[in-house]
Amino acid sequence: MRVTNVQLFKTLVVLPIILVILTLGLKTQIDSPSIVIRPEGQGPILKVPQEYQTIQAAVDAAPPHATIEVAPGIYPENLLLYKSVWLKGAGAEQTVIKAAREGLPTILIVPSGASISGFTIIGAQRAYGVQIYGEAVANILRAVVTGNSRGGIRVLGHGSTTIKDSIIRDNDLYGIVLEHVGIREMPGLSTAWVERNQISGHKEFGVFIMNAYDIFITGNMLRDNERGGIWLTDAYRIWILRNDVTRSPRGAAISGDGVSFMSSDHEVIIAGNTLQNNQAGVSMLNIAAVKLYGNRIVENQQEGISVLGFAIEAQMEVELGENTVLDNGTYGMLVQSLSVVKRCSKNLVSGNRGGDYMIYGSPPQPSPELKQKCEGS
Repeated sequence: MRVTNVQLFKTLVVLPIILVILTLGLKTQIDSPSIVIRPEGQGPILKVPQEYQTIQAAVDAAPPHATIEVAPGIYPENLLLYKSVWLKGAGAEQTVIKAAREGLPTILIVPSGASISGFTIIGAQRAYGVQIYGEAVANILRAVVTGNSRGGIRVLGHGSTTIKDSIIRDNDLYGIVLEHVGIREMPGLSTAWVERNQISGHKEFGVFIMNAYDIFITGNMLRDNERGGIWLTDAYRIWILRNDVTRSPRGAAISGDGVSFMSSDHEVIIAGNTLQNNQAGVSMLNIAAVKLYGNRIVENQQEGISVLGFAIEAQMEVELGENTVLDNGTYGMLVQSLSVVKRCSKNLVSGNRGGDYMIYGSPPQPSPELKQKCEGS
């Protein structure tokens, strides 16, 4: 039997993660194999402002793998990071990089191996706080990204990025935007990991994913993002695991659409999340393969789970297992048809005002067959 790149990637990386979630009751922290550059100790230490007056001057002077230590203070700069360096602040509460020029990101990372930790990144006008471009390998760690007019962090291109243990809040439009990450034919070569962040207070989405592959959104808290917590469009091989998403007043906690590529090897996996007090829980349209396992979806204004596929019903494969779907404002589970539900077991669906197990129609109709299929072993 021929093993594809996608199958190998799922075997080596994805399946162990899902097994941990399911076998340990969805409580175990996932230690993801994210790419983290650790240049400290491999090159010299440059100090700002003791040795260099500006951070950019230190970057320009730094050899590969240098550490640039930045003392407490406010630094009015628009940085260009084009080298493999570790930019180390004294802590986000003490070291601030504030955009000096309108229309430019506070920090632009181009193909390199740059890591940033311990900064507050603010003040970009008509731009993002951090923009990561091209085939850059970059890490944003223990940072605060706030007060940037287009959004907090934008990743654009086929590099590999980790955004971890950071606060992304009150950027006007978006928290994190991930575009054109990943390569369809080469799973795992280009990835993005968004882990253990607090993402809140945006007019659009907390995390927006577009035309992308191989993205892991794990262990984040998303609050008060008006149009929704996580939005996918034409995004495949996406893993959304153990996030807490609440108070999205005009959108679903997790939502998406996509018709450009239809294959069961390009699924969206949503597992171990808590989705509460949003307009809706999970709302998916025209995505061929969706797997929902072990989610708690309660007290949303509209449906708990909606998986529809008007354009691709014949190709759809939906799996629903061990989800708790309670007290939502309209439907518990709403699916395109009984035939699209490939697997369904051990779900608890109750108290949803418009009905618990529903098949799409005008209006949607209760389905005893779906209930029997989804509550059994």
